[in-house]
Amino acid sequence: MSWFSKIFGEKRGRIAFVRNEQHEYYIYVMNADGSAETRLRHGINPAWSPDGKRIAFTFGVDILNVCVMNANGSGFRELTRSTNPFLNDVAPTWSPDGTQIAFVSARDNRDWPQIYVMGVDGSAQTKLTDNRSELATPAWSPDGKRVAFVVRFAGRADIFVMNADGLQENRLTDNGEFNSSPAWSPDGTEIVFSSRGDIYVMDANGLGETNLTKSSSREWSPAWSSDGKHIAFSSNRDGNKEIYVMSANGSEQTRLTNTQVDHSSPVWQP
Repeated sequence: MSWFSKIFGEKRGRIAFVRNEQHEYYIYVMNADGSAETRLRHGINPAWSPDGKRIAFTFGVDILNVCVMNANGSGFRELTRSTNPFLNDVAPTWSPDGTQIAFVSARDNRDWPQIYVMGVDGSAQTKLTDNRSELATPAWSPDGKRVAFVVRFAGRADIFVMNADGLQENRLTDNGEFNSSPAWSPDGTEIVFSSRGDIYVMDANGLGETNLTKSSSREWSPAWSSDGKHIAFSSNRDGNKEIYVMSANGSEQTRLTNTQVDHSSPVWQP
């Protein structure tokens, strides 16, 4: 049994993440213990399909679009086709039933990116929100009924939730801070997020906020394991931006990557 298994127990699945190699961004996958790193292709914002067979991501040289590939990096396909470098399509997230992808686009107004939804083949691209604020990082709830997202305005950012059809928006955080990267627990009862340089968790209704990392460095981009027992995240606590994992209660914080380049955006394979 490996040192990782002794601490966290045996887990199946892999973690996708982004590595910055001399300002070239690549999507990698690795085992849950940090072993067997494999580079797939250029891109950012990886998001696993519910069946774990595909990865949606953002890619582009001058213009960013939402794309999809197989879990081994093959089968690349561009789903959106923005032609304006100021009107990018980014941050995809799959619906739990695997039939839709939500994403952020500035196609209608470069100053106020909004949340859109489309079929997994890129069809029926439809705007869900129409706010006079900048929206970011949508995350679908496990039951498919709600979408958490970030609203940025007046030097702060708060986490909101809305119905999957874009109606009934409700604010979950109101602490005057820059809150980001919401991610639902697999059972839908909690949301983990980044705030004030740490990783926090709260109840799905916005109550019960708890600091998990309590670090003097910067932590961001949390992601739950499929069994809900662990959270992967990025941190610069050891100098470089590396990927870490911890138990869902914040204990046993352990570094997975250890190189001289930056890592970010970990996401756990279902």
